[in-house]
Order: sequence, then structure tokens, then C-alpha cells
Amino acid sequence: MSQRNTRHDTFVIERTYPASPARVFNAWADPEAKARWFAWATPRISVSLATVDLLPAGSGTRLIFTEQAVFLDGADAVSERERGTRDLLERLGAALTREPANT
Repeated sequence: MSQRNTRHDTFVIERTYPASPARVFNAWADPEAKARWFAWATPRISVSLATVDLLPAGSGTRLIFTEQAVFLDGADAVSERERGTRDLLERLGAALTREPANT
């Protein structure tokens, strides 16, 4: 059996979106809405627990994304994951801007 290695790390990203908490939640919870902005690699390179807090911020939403990850066999690193997550959250912001508010 080959030797496996793991690395544990955590990062936090905060964003404010000009959309209601209900609308931002829907962008995460509705599979069709999420498919418009969320894409991720298919091979198993890590295991993680992500927490997304959605807080009212004036007429918008403050999102606090916290991810606690275990990266497997050097296939990913916290800097790459954080950069990728930042890109995804930018895509979320673009999707919220371009789509009409239903909630």
C-alpha cells in the first residue's frame, strides 16, 4: 500500500452582495440556480466542511464563507482552494447581478 499524506487548513472569505439574504440563499440552495455559477473539479482531492453565513447588510447581504479542509496527497493546497473559492463567489455576485430578483 502506498503512503498517503494529508494537510489540514482553514480559510475565511467575506463578501457583500446587493441582494437579499433570501435571494443569496436561493442561489446556493436551488440546484438550477447554483449550476449557473458553481463549478468544481470531479476527482477527490480533499474533504471539507464549509459554513456559509448570510447576514443582512443594509439592502444587501454579507456572506461569510468558512472552509475547513483536509487536502489529500498534495493534489490541492489552501492557496489554490481559496483562490478558486474567491472566483466562485465572484461568479455568484455576477449571477445575482444579471438575474432578476424573484426572492
